[in-house]
Amino acid sequence: MLSNKQIEIIKQLEAQEISVQNIVKTEELSYLLPSVELDLVRKTARYSVLKYVRKKGVSENEEIKERVRKGFTFRRELDAYIRVILGHYGIAGGIYIDYARLGYRVAKIVKESNIATVPHKILTEIDYWAKKYNLNKTILKTIALTASKLAYKHYHS
Repeated sequence: MLSNKQIEIIKQLEAQEISVQNIVKTEELSYLLPSVELDLVRKTARYSVLKYVRKKGVSENEEIKERVRKGFTFRRELDAYIRVILGHYGIAGGIYIDYARLGYRVAKIVKESNIATVPHKILTEIDYWAKKYNLNKTILKTIALTASKLAYKHYHS
């Protein structure tokens, strides 16, 4: 069950347009996911990194381990945010994957692109995903904006 503050933040995200100013404003993310849940997500990510390092035998290079840790942590956090948003709309099951994949795609765009070109690329992706997978544009926009804010916070600040 979502709190009133979480519902309010989701409605604010729905109302925002996808622009550079809104992407770099990441304060809403701290209200969307409670700190207790975020700590649990990060703890799970640390465990996954240790398991991955042992299994794959990643070298002792600390820089490589740090990049792997950041990637695992980011993906787990993004999953948690997407779960909260889709839970608000009552979406679960197989369709969840299509919405989540858009979130990962948007995060990759933010990570690899110049911030000035990001809004246009995100809007293009939203249109493409809405047509190809017959998904709700409002939900896609909310997920894309959340993923872009998290990616900006993670990779550019």
